[in-house]
Amino acid sequence: MQPCLGTVDLAPHAWFAGAAVGGSATGWLWTIAARRLVDAFRRRAHHAEPPPAAALPEAAPAAEDEALAATVDGDVGDALVRWLTLYARSRQVPAALAALLIGALALWALARQGGGGAGAGDPGLPVLFLGADAMAASTGLGGQDLALDRTAANRRIPRRAAHVLLAAAVVVAMLLIVRAAGRDLPDAAFVVRDTAGLMGLAALGAALAGAEYAWAPPFVWLSFAFFAPPPTSTPMRVASWLLPPSGTPVATWTSLALTVAGTTAYSVAGPRR
Repeated sequence: MQPCLGTVDLAPHAWFAGAAVGGSATGWLWTIAARRLVDAFRRRAHHAEPPPAAALPEAAPAAEDEALAATVDGDVGDALVRWLTLYARSRQVPAALAALLIGALALWALARQGGGGAGAGDPGLPVLFLGADAMAASTGLGGQDLALDRTAANRRIPRRAAHVLLAAAVVVAMLLIVRAAGRDLPDAAFVVRDTAGLMGLAALGAALAGAEYAWAPPFVWLSFAFFAPPPTSTPMRVASWLLPPSGTPVATWTSLALTVAGTTAYSVAGPRR
């Protein structure tokens, strides 16, 4: 068995101390026992917990630690609501919703005064409403800092695609609510087709020219559709896809192509700086 390190280190000092008091073996052993007892008390005091008065006060957590704890351990629902609120403000969603509501009220009033003249056989007024709403919704296709939004490490492709599709769904819901109020307006398929294509144009404009000019492609195409001569060829039918009734193959495929192209370009590239 290995001798205790304390005993080995203590033996020479104890021997000389015993020799100083008479050189007897009894004095030597007594000195060893006394010093081992002192070592035992020191080890016990070292491993014992400090008294409450001597304990150091607990350090306050850092601000980033509190934020991380709130994100990881906090209520997921509250965090999601806060994120959605900040996102809506940065994309000017309240202003866009106000414009959509005003447009819906104007459509309801005009359709009522027209006495059915703007019904399913005359899609001009509903198409004008859909174009105005698509242009109003296009203001939210860019954030406050376009450089940060475009060069972020996380491109957020699903979020951008969801933004375009959700804006189109809100526009569709607005017109269908007016239609459900008893106004003679085009059917749901017509509304979905035109809204999807117009929002695809707005998304394509944001990707190519920036969010501040995203309204331009819907405006130009809408103006051409209203002032173009009656379509007699396939290119003219493609250019006038906004006005034919639902179920027209050329109009449906044109709208689908614009929706896919615009949403994809905007989702991948984001708004141009």
